[in-house]
Amino acid sequence: AGRYAGLSVKDAREKVVADLEAKGLLVKIDDHRHAVAVCYRCATAIEPLESSQWFLKTAEMAERAARATEEGRVRIHPESWAKPYLAWLHGNRDWCVSRQIWWGHQVPVWYCLSCGDYSDEQMRRIRADKSLSSEITKSLLRGSAKRPIASAEPLATCPDCGGRDLLQDPDVLDTWFSSGLWPLTTLGWPADTEDLKHFYPTAVLATGHEILYLWVARMVMMGLALRNDIPYQDVF
Repeated sequence: AGRYAGLSVKDAREKVVADLEAKGLLVKIDDHRHAVAVCYRCATAIEPLESSQWFLKTAEMAERAARATEEGRVRIHPESWAKPYLAWLHGNRDWCVSRQIWWGHQVPVWYCLSCGDYSDEQMRRIRADKSLSSEITKSLLRGSAKRPIASAEPLATCPDCGGRDLLQDPDVLDTWFSSGLWPLTTLGWPADTEDLKHFYPTAVLATGHEILYLWVARMVMMGLALRNDIPYQDVF
């Protein structure tokens, strides 16, 4: 955004108008009545905001899920839904799995403040943002880290420097990422439980067509990736 980078939308608008006036390019200013999208929670205008997101590579997972239906291992009923289901899997893109909300499974990534390249001012700002919720804080945390450290278990010490000054990424995993693990986690996975051995895979899933891609496909993708087996044989 050049000289307007870092400004709020309101401040940037005023700055653009002032710059146009200064160059003699402003012809006139008119008021317009129009629809402004407003947040139902805080009643402020909804505006686009660029932010860093976590993505999951899905090409291999999606192809395996598609093959399971093409080979007749996961059957869709009625069969007319199999075609759009397969089209979605074959056209799948990397999945944005991070969300900036207050609930959900927190992204399992940590940053070490001890061995990161943080200035005193950056450290002060990070420390001041108790929830690490602002985009500025998150960009500082991610941009100056030595590296993001992924771990399935909460970290007590940094594997690089041994320091204990660790902060977890504030984003949470997408609802469908968490619920895509449902056939596994309800049976005790990742432990190899007796329930998991007996009930996975199950026989039938009855659900709504509107979540065929959001949930059904994701459960198949994750079941094959994490258990090397389909989660169910028939989907109604």
